[in-house]
Amino acid sequence: MGLLRDQINKWNYGQSVKTASNQTTKQERTIATEDKSLATDIHHGKKMHTLYYSEKVKLHQNLLAKLDLAAAETMSGTELGLELKKLINDLIDKESIPVNEVEREQLIAELQNEIIGLGPLEPLLADPAITEILVNGFNTVYIERHGRLETVETQFNNNEHLLRIID
Repeated sequence: MGLLRDQINKWNYGQSVKTASNQTTKQERTIATEDKSLATDIHHGKKMHTLYYSEKVKLHQNLLAKLDLAAAETMSGTELGLELKKLINDLIDKESIPVNEVEREQLIAELQNEIIGLGPLEPLLADPAITEILVNGFNTVYIERHGRLETVETQFNNNEHLLRIID
C-alpha cells in the first residue's frame, strides 16, 4: 500500500490532469455550483449534494495540510483514527460548516476511510456477512453474501479515485 505520504501525493481534487499522451483531461466529478444543485456523482447509492462534496474536498485538503505525516506513519491505526477525528472536528468547527451530528459523523468516517482505509469499500469490509467484493469499475461493485452475488450501491467518485484506492 505504500507510505501514507506517497498515497496522499497521488490525490487530485478536480484539477485537470495530464494523461500519458500529454492531453489535458477533466475529472468526472462535478464540483459545487452556485445554485447548489445535486452533483452528477453518486456516493453509496445517493446523489451527493455538491455543497456536501465541496465541503468534504476542502476538509480533506485542509486535513492533509494539518496532518503531521511523519508522526502519522508511526501511529497505530487506532491512534491515527482518533487524531483524524479530532482534526476533522476542529476543522468543521473552525470553518463553521453547517452540518448536523449525523452529517458530521458521516464526514469523519468518510475522511478517515479515505486516508487510512480503502475509501468506500471500508463499510463492505466491515460486514462479516460479505465474503467477497468484486469491483468492475468505479460505478460497479458486487459482493458475495451468503453465497449469492449481488450488486451494491457503493461507488467510487471516478476511475482515478478507484485506482488511487486500490494502488
